[in-house]
Amino acid sequence: PSGIATVQEGFRERLRADGYLDAKVDITTQSGRFGWVRPPIRFGVPVWVKVEAELGPQVLLSDLLVRGGNGLEKKLTQAWLEQHRTNPVDALSASQLEQQVVDIYEEQGFLDVETSLRTIRDRYNPTAEVEIRIVPGQQFRLRSVVVRGNQHTRREVIDREVVLDVGQ
Repeated sequence: PSGIATVQEGFRERLRADGYLDAKVDITTQSGRFGWVRPPIRFGVPVWVKVEAELGPQVLLSDLLVRGGNGLEKKLTQAWLEQHRTNPVDALSASQLEQQVVDIYEEQGFLDVETSLRTIRDRYNPTAEVEIRIVPGQQFRLRSVVVRGNQHTRREVIDREVVLDVGQ
C-alpha cells in the first residue's frame, strides 16, 4: 500500500506539472487469478491495477509577479514569462526559474538570498499567476584570500583555482 500511495502521488504531481492543479487520482489493486485456478509457479500472484483520474480544468499561466529584489533578475524573468505565458502552469519550470534567480544573486555576492514561490489562482477563470518573492540580504565582497599551511604548491597555482577575484 505505501508503494501504491507513492505511485498515486507521482501521478498527481505529473498532472499538476501539466497544469491540472485540481487533478484527483485514485488507484485500486486486486490480486489473485480471476476465472481460473492455477498455483503460482514462477512469477507469483498477478496484480491488477486500476487508475482513475479526474483532471478538472487545465490552469494556464497569466502573469509572473516579482516581489522584492533589486532588478538583477528582470531580464531572466521577462524571458521566462514570454516563453510560458498562456501555457499550462508548470511547477517544475517555475522552481527552475526560482533557482536561476538565486544563482544570479549569489553570483553578484548576495550569499544570503532567500526566495519563495507561490501560485495564485483566479477564482473565476482557469488561470493563475506565479509569484516569486526575493529577499537579497547583504551583498558581500571578497577582501583577500589567505592561504595557510601550503608547503609545496606555488601561490599562482592556488590563485588560479580560486573562483572569485579580490573585490568581487
